[in-house]
Amino acid sequence: AIAAHQYRDDDPLSAIRLTTLHCFKEVAQAAATIGMRYAELAEKMAAQAPDAERRSQLLEIAEVCRRVPLKPARTFREAVQALWFGHLLNCLEDHVNANSIGLIDRILYPYYQADVAAGRLDDEQALEILQALWLKLYRLYDVQQATIGGQMPDGSDATNPVSYLCLEATRRLGIIRCLSARFHKGTPRRLFQAAMELVARGGGIPFFFNDEAIVPAL
Repeated sequence: AIAAHQYRDDDPLSAIRLTTLHCFKEVAQAAATIGMRYAELAEKMAAQAPDAERRSQLLEIAEVCRRVPLKPARTFREAVQALWFGHLLNCLEDHVNANSIGLIDRILYPYYQADVAAGRLDDEQALEILQALWLKLYRLYDVQQATIGGQMPDGSDATNPVSYLCLEATRRLGIIRCLSARFHKGTPRRLFQAAMELVARGGGIPFFFNDEAIVPAL
């Protein structure tokens, strides 16, 4: 929230700040609404589903969409859905462009970690969810970048299990799904090898970025 004292009659920027705040609120409300609309559609489709398995899938989609992005994600599945909705809204505002998701392994890892610890998720389930996201990004526009690896703010290595899952999801689909990998002196050899094996298959994915040069340059 922005303090009320920032809006003063003698401040020429007050009207702009207030308008901006109202716009932020409208965007947040729109984000909450889009999940509900998808939930309602999934429920309608479930009522017309040809079999019990498809009906169950659609009802699960509806449950997830009623949760996010209106409320914080609690699971890996909800986090990926929330991430997709956020990306979709960004593309709707900016048109379909070379929009970047960012550090996807760091964004999703806390949810993956919690789900695995609770016995709610295994790597095959996580891969299926990631592959679904990859296909959604590919259909929207193939140049939708995501990044794995690199360093934490303190210089320690940022690689985590989701980093490897992102590479494996890309390998299994066999499509040119834009993915960048950041490397530095502390990058695990396993991540470097997995990235090299993927790029050797052809297609130029993942893109390689050298933190040792880029971070100091920034």
